[in-house]
Amino acid sequence: DLTTKWYSYAEKKWANAVILTDTGKVEEDGTILEDSIESYFVWIPRYKYKLFDMGNYDSSSTGSASVSIKTVDIVFENKNTEVSVGTAVGEYHSHPAFQAFDVNGLWVAKFEPSNDITNLQSKPNKQSLTEINIKTMFESAYNYNRNYDSHMIKNTEWGAVVYLTYSNYGSKTKININNNSSLLTGYSGVSGNTTNTDLSLGTSLDVTQPYNTEIGYKASTTGNITGIYDMSGCAIDSVAAYVQGSFASSGFTSDPATLYGTKYFDIYPSAGTSKSFYNRILGDATGELGPFYNGENSWIKYEDIYFPHDQYPWIGRGGYNRDGGSAGILYFNSDVGDAHQLVSFRVVLAK
Repeated sequence: DLTTKWYSYAEKKWANAVILTDTGKVEEDGTILEDSIESYFVWIPRYKYKLFDMGNYDSSSTGSASVSIKTVDIVFENKNTEVSVGTAVGEYHSHPAFQAFDVNGLWVAKFEPSNDITNLQSKPNKQSLTEINIKTMFESAYNYNRNYDSHMIKNTEWGAVVYLTYSNYGSKTKININNNSSLLTGYSGVSGNTTNTDLSLGTSLDVTQPYNTEIGYKASTTGNITGIYDMSGCAIDSVAAYVQGSFASSGFTSDPATLYGTKYFDIYPSAGTSKSFYNRILGDATGELGPFYNGENSWIKYEDIYFPHDQYPWIGRGGYNRDGGSAGILYFNSDVGDAHQLVSFRVVLAK
């Protein structure tokens, strides 16, 4: 069961919960020992947001981006609230991440997964689980805890975290990259990542520091210990999102949405063999980040964007440990979905 500690979102302190190990216990004073914790999760409450860009771009613009970080206007709601369907900038739009599962919020893993595919954990200072294809990632997340409708994070769910981060309830700033050379979860680069150069890798404290330090907080979506980590760097996070009819090297040989259900995937229309700027879903933090200039978005300079297409139909988020300024919570790329030493994923609970 989830053991929860609640925080104040108005103070940029997000609710955290833990799943205990089989032998874990809560002390009489409410203390939970680290050895008793199997995984950490963070609550992303259901909300609608004011549309700031419709994402209707069909090409990259010339010149350089005029960088302008936006503050996303968010209003919390619940599943009994009438869904808002925005059709123009300035209108409110109920975020789609929460509608697929008809929930009041989602529990998102605080860290990239570790341990092994049959016994996932979400804990700090553990080596991120990599070198598995998307089919294995999805099945591992799906089987993590069926009582909580566990699944691999979708692109729209990643987008829900992004927009909460860039609202008055989050850090509203570029979060630090996890540049730990051993892919240990929860770390933050000491020098940050504001330039378009590779950031020094290492494990020493003069290069990278853990999640529970002042430097470590800068790699959190809240700027404090209550947020989500590893959303910039560590390993690239593959998401359960693909171009219709294209499975590439993911391990899936037929439509996974048919096998498991459409609610577990974001499915994009076929874009042919070249990247398509219209290939976006409102709320997924891709097309709405435009206009685009030579592979960069207009919010934060250098963070890479590569839209999916038929040959590279899967999507990765966040960048990896040596990406420097190219990494970030806004980063997205296209991928074939095969196993890679610098690609991981993330678990979400929908109950």
